[in-house]
Amino acid sequence: MALALHARENNFNGTVFRGDCVEIRANGSPLTPKEEAAFVVANVTDALLGTPIPTVGPDFTFQDYGQRWLFELDYSVLNSNLPQDRHNVRMTNPLASTLVDGISGKALARINALLAAWNASTPVITQNQIDFEIDIYQAIISQGFWSVDPVRLSEIGFTQVNYTQAGGIHRVQADYTGKNSTTIERRVMAEGGTVISNTGTVIVFDVTRATVRTKFLDDVKFMSRGVTSKNRWYVGNGVMNAIEGAGGYMDTDLATYNGYIRDKVAD
Repeated sequence: MALALHARENNFNGTVFRGDCVEIRANGSPLTPKEEAAFVVANVTDALLGTPIPTVGPDFTFQDYGQRWLFELDYSVLNSNLPQDRHNVRMTNPLASTLVDGISGKALARINALLAAWNASTPVITQNQIDFEIDIYQAIISQGFWSVDPVRLSEIGFTQVNYTQAGGIHRVQADYTGKNSTTIERRVMAEGGTVISNTGTVIVFDVTRATVRTKFLDDVKFMSRGVTSKNRWYVGNGVMNAIEGAGGYMDTDLATYNGYIRDKVAD
């Protein structure tokens, strides 16, 4: 079993972390010189690729320690209050049935932070399901929508002037006294707003529900990349230090290795 020696960032295919189980290969398969610079090897002498690991699951075998750990979110609207433009939303991890049994603690922390930034309600979280309410106007005036420091955002006075249910159009007035008029107007347009008027201290603009939805889902996708690892199973730094101290190669038996291995989903 090849274990990652160094952490490597890869935003498209997941991040490889030190100690990750990056490859399961048959005993006696040597590393190339290039691989030796990136990996160490734990040689589990009494395990075959198909050796069952019943402590993990009834169908889990040794080669499954090479599983990827993926975190993606599907988004569905359970019901809507269109006169108020409030929506009950459910997010789930569609890969849970095959790769991940639930949502890890690391992912939950990111989810809670993201929803708070968008002024969403406190989520109700079960094993593989996140339910919350989002108010579109509250989202428009949120830190998540504008991607700015909350202190700076608090210096702007927002008021909803009008809401047109057909099309989900929110007309918003923002008092930005003391700030640069051109900068504010450009920022509104950059975030998908349509400027209606700008006096130099007060700007009025429209934002649609669809714009908020697109920006929110983009944020969800960006957040989920940050909790995606290329590999689900790993060993701790102490084990890695021991293998490095042994020259990058260590023989062990399956019982001992099962004591070393850790699951990111459970962390």
